[in-house]
Amino acid sequence: MLYIMMSNSLASLDKSYQHFKKDFVQEDFHFIAANKIDNPEVNRLEEELSIQLEERLLADVTLEGEETLRILTISNEVNLPYISDGHLPAADNEIALSEKFAGLLHVNVGDSIQFNGDSYIISGLVYLPDYVYPVENEANLLSMPGSFGVGLMTEEGLTAAGLPIITQYMGITKPESDLAELKHEISSVVPVLKWVYANENPGISTFETEVEGSKSFSTVLPLIITLLAIMMVTLLVTKQIEWERKQIGTLKALGYSKGELLKAYISLPFLVGLTGTLLGIAAGWLLSSPIQVLYTDFYHIPPITTVGNPSVFVLAVIIPVLLILFISGIAIYRKVSSDPLSLMKGTAAGELGHRSMMGNRFVSQLSNFQTKYRIRAMLRSKSRMFYMLVGSIFSSVTLLFGFLSMNSMDTLFTDTYQKVNKYNYAAHFSSIQTSQDVIDGEPFTLIQA
Repeated sequence: MLYIMMSNSLASLDKSYQHFKKDFVQEDFHFIAANKIDNPEVNRLEEELSIQLEERLLADVTLEGEETLRILTISNEVNLPYISDGHLPAADNEIALSEKFAGLLHVNVGDSIQFNGDSYIISGLVYLPDYVYPVENEANLLSMPGSFGVGLMTEEGLTAAGLPIITQYMGITKPESDLAELKHEISSVVPVLKWVYANENPGISTFETEVEGSKSFSTVLPLIITLLAIMMVTLLVTKQIEWERKQIGTLKALGYSKGELLKAYISLPFLVGLTGTLLGIAAGWLLSSPIQVLYTDFYHIPPITTVGNPSVFVLAVIIPVLLILFISGIAIYRKVSSDPLSLMKGTAAGELGHRSMMGNRFVSQLSNFQTKYRIRAMLRSKSRMFYMLVGSIFSSVTLLFGFLSMNSMDTLFTDTYQKVNKYNYAAHFSSIQTSQDVIDGEPFTLIQA
């Protein structure tokens, strides 16, 4: 159940992301130049460097509720928008919002929002390939869905809004392209103020890193729990075989072979493993949808597909059943391989008889009868005691890991944002500054020309 729940939700999300990334042309890099690049120069760069460049305008505006909305112009070649509802803006007074941001603002298609003294009609809800994890800038580690969002407008509408506009260029390269040479060539044409590769863009790379880490975790944790469950089934099988050792000896004396007895007694762990696996797959399938919804609250990925990797379901059936059959088969085979006389003569588990136990001398020195009885009952089955020990260790490690992770992350963000990177204001220049006009300013925050 845990394996299907985690792996299927991650596989479905990753598959949707890969389709989204490919079909809607996610950028390989973007940069902000000091000056606008002329169209002939853009065409020359595309031809000489075998790249695809597209210009996009953007501007940030603060809404009435103090939310920051980043307005982008509609792109036609790179970072194409996925329309989940409505349509892209066609008029100057229309705007399309990211679906999650619109939900947090409690607005839908056809409603209107106001900023900069004007009202704009929401024409549609969209997803953008370069804002899978919407952060305001590369310095932000955490996405703030309630305070930052993105929207789309026409170039004429954004220009008419009277906002300070920044020109951004997005690019697609070929796999064999030399990115360092590419950056050098573009920098020789126009001064580059900001250059960000896709793998350095937290709006893109955060999701890919999260999926890689979660895939490992979603495999290791269910496997450990599976091994603990198999140990428990093996103990049950071993106990059953121990109770029926005299019957097994009688059957062997009557002429039954080891193979026939093995088939008969291994049917119980097989039925237990198969039934539990099928029920776990059904439960995991039902629970994978809420887990996927939980991920999409943090990552803005359209639900292009809801079917994950089919091999996940095959592995979820084969691995537990094969492990149960293998481990239980070893325990059963060892017992049915004994000769009939030894099986019929031995004392079955639970019957009265003298059984040597480790630590018997130490237990005999205890004065309290109840303590002696409890310790002897615990030491009577070494395998059961080992299983309890392993289970206790695993649960303790899991709890400790959870508490340490929670505390470390809380301390990290508290110290980083509330004690270290805390400031009351910031200044952003729209172009390169060639003179220092600020008098008596903080010298470490001013760049000398």
